[in-house]
Amino acid sequence: AARWRLCRRKWKRPEDASVWKNNELVFIDEQLENVIVALEENYNISIHIKGLNIDSDLFTGKVPSNDLLNALEILKYSYHMDYRVDAKDIYFSKK
Repeated sequence: AARWRLCRRKWKRPEDASVWKNNELVFIDEQLENVIVALEENYNISIHIKGLNIDSDLFTGKVPSNDLLNALEILKYSYHMDYRVDAKDIYFSKK
């Protein structure tokens, strides 16, 4: 799964190697689709994207692995999207 592949990535900075201790998921030039999969696996949710083409989008950054709403806010502001939560389903759409 994408989450394990991301964890094996070579770290560019020494502090990135301990992100698991800080409850963070770190992505460096990762396809947004893979970031979505990692979030789905980490939080046991389903993320649905409507009206957005994410095939070519890359994401570099850290998202919390223990705070779903904060992680969603990061994606919301990074990609100018809105989202709504319905139990374990997250729906992203254009603003």
